[in-house]
Amino acid sequence: TVAAGTADPAQSTAVVPPGIAAGSTSPITVTARDANGNALTTGGATVVVNVTGANTATPTVTDNANGTYSASYTPANPGTDNITITLNGSPIAGSPFTSIIGVGAADPAQSTATVPAGTAGLASNISIQSRDALGNNLTVGGEAVVVVITGANTATPTVIDNGDGTYSTTYTPTVSGTDNLAIALNGAAVGG
Repeated sequence: TVAAGTADPAQSTAVVPPGIAAGSTSPITVTARDANGNALTTGGATVVVNVTGANTATPTVTDNANGTYSASYTPANPGTDNITITLNGSPIAGSPFTSIIGVGAADPAQSTATVPAGTAGLASNISIQSRDALGNNLTVGGEAVVVVITGANTATPTVIDNGDGTYSTTYTPTVSGTDNLAIALNGAAVGG
C-alpha cells in the first residue's frame, strides 16, 4: 500500500467561487496534496484563509480529517475580493484567488424613492432606486415598479426603467392638498 506523502502547499488546491452575489455564502474547499499531486486522506495541516478587497474576513477553517478543509464567508459589499490561502504557512497553488462580488437581488424593503413636494399645475418628478437586501444599489433594471397616487389627486403614471437600477415617473397634480404615493417594486412596497 502506497500512501500519499506529506502535504505540499505548492501542489495543494482550492475551489473558490469566481463570483457570487453580496449576501450569499461563498464556500471554499481546500484539498491538501503531496509533492506528486496525490490527494491526502488525513487531516492535520494548518490551513488559513484571508479575504481582502471589497470585503475583509478571516473565516474559520474546518479540518474535515480526510485531506480537505472547508471555510466560508458572506460578503456584504460588491466588488473584487482576493482570497489568500496558506497551508502550513505557505501559499497553495493559485493563491490568491479572485472572486467578483455582485449586487444581490432587488429587495423592496431596502429600495428607496425620492418624492418631492409638489405644486398644482407643475410636474412632480419621482425617482426610485432599487437596492439589494444589504442596501447596495442595483446597477441594472428589469424590476416591475408601479406607482399609484391617491388623495387630493389620483393617477397611475407610467414608470420608466432607466436600465441602471433606477426608475422614474412624473405626474402633474391639479388640486392642492395631500397626495399619497404607493410605490411597489415586484409587488411589495419600497422602504418608506
